[in-house]
Order: sequence, then structure tokens, then C-alpha cells
Amino acid sequence: EEEKNKYQSSHNNILHAITAVVYMLKKDRSEPGYRSDILKMIALADLSEEESGKVASTAIFRVLLQLIDGEGSYFVFIFDLGAYLTLAVCFSRLTYLRLYTNENTIGHFVLLFVCFVLVLYLMVREMTQVRVFRRLEVEEQKRLREGRNKTKRKNGLYPKGKEGDIILEGGPEYLNGIYKSNSTYSGEKHYTKNGAKYNKQITGMEHVKENGKKYETHENFQVWKSKGNWWIGYTGHYWYQNFNPDVCGPWESLYSNPPITVRHFKPEDGDNYKEIEDNGETQEEGPFETFLTNIGLSKGWRSDPWNWFDAFVIVSMLVVLVMSCNIIEEDYKESYKNAVSCSIFGLYIKLLGYMKATHAQSSAFVIMFFAMLDAISMFCLVMFVIMTMFAHLLYFRNQSYGGSRFGFDDDETPFQEILNKKGMYQQLFMLAFMGDFDGDYYSSDSWNTIILDLFVFFVVIIMMNVLIAIVSEAYEECMATAYDIYWSIYLNQVTETEMVFPYLPHMLKRQPDCMIDTVLEMVKEEAIYGDRARQELAERINEMSFRVNKYTESRTSDIGDQLDKLSLGQLKLKNRMEEVEAVLT
Repeated sequence: EEEKNKYQSSHNNILHAITAVVYMLKKDRSEPGYRSDILKMIALADLSEEESGKVASTAIFRVLLQLIDGEGSYFVFIFDLGAYLTLAVCFSRLTYLRLYTNENTIGHFVLLFVCFVLVLYLMVREMTQVRVFRRLEVEEQKRLREGRNKTKRKNGLYPKGKEGDIILEGGPEYLNGIYKSNSTYSGEKHYTKNGAKYNKQITGMEHVKENGKKYETHENFQVWKSKGNWWIGYTGHYWYQNFNPDVCGPWESLYSNPPITVRHFKPEDGDNYKEIEDNGETQEEGPFETFLTNIGLSKGWRSDPWNWFDAFVIVSMLVVLVMSCNIIEEDYKESYKNAVSCSIFGLYIKLLGYMKATHAQSSAFVIMFFAMLDAISMFCLVMFVIMTMFAHLLYFRNQSYGGSRFGFDDDETPFQEILNKKGMYQQLFMLAFMGDFDGDYYSSDSWNTIILDLFVFFVVIIMMNVLIAIVSEAYEECMATAYDIYWSIYLNQVTETEMVFPYLPHMLKRQPDCMIDTVLEMVKEEAIYGDRARQELAERINEMSFRVNKYTESRTSDIGDQLDKLSLGQLKLKNRMEEVEAVLT
């Protein structure tokens, strides 16, 4: 409670969550709910891989994850890796026996049983993960609804404005609107509550405490009085005025925000101004997203493309296993080969995914492979256009008539091979990346030579060097962030383990109390001397700089006015002296 009161204005919510979780770990480590609170918060925060990596790679968070996890996620990781390796071996052997032998043996049924058990395990785990994410989202929606109802009861919101209400104009779109006013600030009137003096300001922003800097807030609004100025703060935006008899009037912006105007509601405003409710609503979903949510696929689950890939692998393997229950007929062997190829491809991609969590270096190499695909996306588009251009030219100039020649075939006349679109793309691709090319397919005229020379210049010389530069830059970026990437993956692994197997960590290794005490001290030190302290210092420096600038501008303006008056007096004196000299003359 002391930490909460002392650091109430801190914006580092993750640090507060870490403090709370470490405290709960110290108090009672028998309940899994305490361990997963921070993991639930991060799962609902929808952090990007880069953001979660920055959080997870900090020293405090690394120790915290180990305190929460014990050895649970490592045990699950080793088990899953062994299951996938076993599944890959058994699946490959099963499909080979089924495709190239027409007998049902005991080994075939054993392999089929093992594959079915492992695939069902993966399917149940994936379904459990879907249900966990859906439960978290339902809890979050319930919390938001309770917050909206609480806000509505606190402010006494009406469907439209009435006389005496306060209107804010000129600010950001989400800030403009009307706020109900039960009473207005007037002179030095005040009332006391628990010994503190309050003044009523813009209603909807709650009461403002004059004695000291501490103030109460309404949702994201903050109103306070500091050294003669009244201030309004809203999620990083600040406005001020240097008078206090009434809130109505212009409020100047502290930074680059537009100034706002505060005035009372007038009858002629009508329905132009509605009540504003800061309810934290999430963005509305489309019909397809609503359908996915209704069938149980939560936003947190479906926003990760790897979850869809896992589902594809599981479904494809189930299809192959069902087909493998019987002998494959000759008409269905090609379809069986295609299904097996998709499943084996997915299995090996999943094994690459498990390699990301083994070590920081292996994680960097695997992530680098997938980062390359994103880095060269525009390169592939330009490359496709260039290859299409040259393939079209060569196909147009070297295509032969492919129909019947009605028997008028002279064997001594050289007949040009028929080129199709697929063959042109394949030959140009081999020329660009492998240097392999057969010029006998083309007529030996000068235009074909010019086209091929231009292709070599644009693709082999220019585009290949561009590709090397892109790959080198992506490699350097991946290696520079390898540490953060590894801990981001470890965070996701611990989160998934804690959500799907909530009671597993308690059966494994526990950390000693002395380590928890050490981490708690680290958290306190970070809260006092870390990011929050630096942020408050920066805010104080900005406020002092702002006041100095305002004072300097005011004094400069006064001095300028005095200099103007002095110059005007000198000019008048000069004119007067000229008049006196004229009279004397």
C-alpha cells in the first residue's frame, strides 16, 4: 500500500505489475492465479514482438519469469519437441509404407496409433489455448462494462446537454464535447472532505485538491493547480490558464497540442453536443471477425498467424491419417502424395519454430530466415515485373506454331522448339539465379541477343546486388536484436505454458525466498531511481523550462515596450531641439 500511494502517478504499469506479482510470490506461492496475473496482462496488451522483447529482456523481468515459471515451460518445451520429432519420424514411415506397399501389417497399425495419439494431443492443446484466450477476452470485456457503468453512475450522464454544462472545443476529436456540471467554481468557495480543501472544476474531471500537487483524477483526465496556473491533463496532452475565477475561457497548450476553449452550454447548441463517455470501447469488429468470435476464435488467438499455421498442420495430418487407414488406390495416390507433402512441410516448419526457443543464436538465425521474407517482399514484386517483361518479349519472339502441319514436314528444314509461358519463366529464373541457360531454344537474331543482354544487366548485375544488400541489412538487424527476440519467445512460451498448464509449475522446482527478496529490492530500486524517476525529472525540467520561457518572453516584451517608448521620446526630443534651433536661427 505504501508503494501504491508513493508511486500513484507512475506511468510504468508493467513495473507495478511486477512489484505486485513478486509480492504475491513472497506471500503465498501456492496459488497459480498470482503467478499468471502479469502474463494475462501482457497477453491482452497485444504487444508486438519487438515491444514484448524489450520488456522480457530486462533483468528484473528475466528473474521474474524464472520465478513464475520454475522449470515448467522447459519441461513442456522438451516434451513438445520430442513429440514433434516422434511424430515426424512415425508419420514419414507410415506414409511411405502406405504409399509403396499394399499390405496391412502390425507395424503399420502401431505407427498409425502413435500418430493419432500425438496429433490428438496437439489438437487438444490448441483447443485449450483457444479457450484460454477467449476466457481472457470475456473477463476483459466484463471489466470494461463494469468500468463504463461506474463512470456513468459517477458522472450522472444525460442523453444531451443542458444549461450550466461545460463544453470543450478546439482540442483533439476524442476530447471535444460536453461534460455535466453540478456546480461551478466561484471565488474562494470550497468545502472540506477528510480535512482536504476542494474546489469544483470541470465536472467529469472530479474534485481538485488545492493544497499540494496531489489531485484526484477522473479516468484519463487530470486537473490541478500549480503556482498560480490551472492545468488540464489528458493522456499526455496538457493545457493551462493563468487565472482561476472560472474555468470558462481559452486554455493554452503546453506543447504542440491545439489550444482548447471552455464555455457553458447554451440552449441554441441543441443536440450538437452529446455527453462524452470515456468508456475504453474496443474497435468494432466486422461481420467476419464477429463470426469468428462467436464460434470461439478469440481475437488474441486469431491475430497470431502461427496459430492458423498450427491448425493447418493438424488438419492436414488428420486428413492424411484418415486416408492411411485403408490401402491407397491407384486413382488416389496423387492426391495422397499432395496431402502428405503439405503435412511434412508443415512439420518441418514447426521444428524450425521450436529451434527459436533453444538458444539466442539459433533464435536469431530462424527469425532472420522469416525476416528475410518480409524484407525482400518489395524486391520480389519488382523482380516479378522485370521477369514478366523479359519473358513476354522472348515468348512473343520465339513461339512457334504448335498445331498440325498437315504432313508437309521437311526434315531438312530446322524446326524451332515450341516455347510456352511456363518454360520461359523457368529458363529466365535459372539464368538469373543459377547461370544456367540454353540458347538453342532461341533464334539467333540480333533482337534476342539484345533482350538477353539487357536481362543479364538488370537482373544479374543490379537486382542481385540489391538483394545482397537487403539480406545483409536484415541479417545485421536480426543479430542486433537476437537477445530481445529470444526473451520475447521465452515470454510467449512461459505465457502459453502458464495458461494451458496452470498447475504444472507447482510440481517442479521452486525458487528460495532469499531470491524473491532480492528481486523485490531490485523492483523498488528501479521504481525509485529507474525510468519513472527519470520521467518525473524530465517533466519537472519541462515545466521549469516552460515557465522560464514564459517569464523571459514577458520580460522581453516589457523591455521592448520600454525601448519603444524611449525611442519615441528621443525622436520627440530631437524634433523639439530642431524646432528650437530653427527659432533661434
